[in-house]
Amino acid sequence: MAKSIGNLILKGASGQIGKQIVVRNRKGKTILANYPKASNSRTDKQIVQRDKFKDAVAYAKTVLVQPDVLKYYDAVAKNLNNGASPYNLAVKDYLKPSVGYIDMSDYKGLVGNRVKIYTDSILPITAVSIRVMANDVLVESVMAEQVGANEWAYTAQKGTTDLSNTSIEVTYVNSLGRKVVKTY
Repeated sequence: MAKSIGNLILKGASGQIGKQIVVRNRKGKTILANYPKASNSRTDKQIVQRDKFKDAVAYAKTVLVQPDVLKYYDAVAKNLNNGASPYNLAVKDYLKPSVGYIDMSDYKGLVGNRVKIYTDSILPITAVSIRVMANDVLVESVMAEQVGANEWAYTAQKGTTDLSNTSIEVTYVNSLGRKVVKTY
């Protein structure tokens, strides 16, 4: 890859030149690169990732046409101040959603123990559900209660004695109805 600085011939140029060179402009610099060589064969991982990216693009396009949803992405994009657009953020949010974290420091597997869930999603989280599994057996499945703007809590109704094989699955539902599941 070569960079062209101050070249009057290539200044402002972009695109391909005879399927040999690609000219791009990034941050005021002209970049010359080899023409990409596409492979006709795709691995299973590439196919899965391509399908996931198509879904992310479709999600981002739905965000752009919903003014009440777009405002959240627009506000975050302005705060980042890195040139990201609401569309870019929506694609990123779909591929790697940031939903929050949980505090299990008070959970010992006993009835009455609390788990706190903190959310930091771009879109508001409207519901949080909990599934507690011990040795691949469902102990309980409940809805968490919202206790603050970005804070939810779950109080154990049933106990489990084997914490080494216990997992807590948290399902976050955002204002668009999109579910993100994380296992802790």
